[in-house]
Amino acid sequence: MKELEAGGERVKRGVLAKKTELEACGKEIVAAQNRQAALAPELIAVHSEITSLQAAGSKSEAEKRVERAVEDMKRLFNGVRGRLQDLLSSKARKYNTAMTVALGRLADAVVVNTEESAFQCIKYLKDHRIRPLQFLPLDVL
Repeated sequence: MKELEAGGERVKRGVLAKKTELEACGKEIVAAQNRQAALAPELIAVHSEITSLQAAGSKSEAEKRVERAVEDMKRLFNGVRGRLQDLLSSKARKYNTAMTVALGRLADAVVVNTEESAFQCIKYLKDHRIRPLQFLPLDVL
């Protein structure tokens, strides 16, 4: 009988220890959830920043490719003057944003002397798989 009582006491102590352990685990879970909730906005901000930096990096690579193409066309074809935004760029940096806004989508347009030069440049862009650009031939304007 004493053995049964001793066994019952051991089981009670074991159950009590497991309950205490279960409560501690519950508290750890709540603490981890609180940490996760506190870090969620920071994680979203960092993810957003990474995404925008990746987009900016790919834009700048495409922009560099277009700039190289315009420089190549200037060397290869007579009458290519350059991109409108480059031709109109101001020494005073404070006006660059206003000029870009005023030019709008024509900022990337390439100024050429003749319509024939424009056709040659369009063929060059197609052959080198560079995105299409607008051309402003001065003889037609």
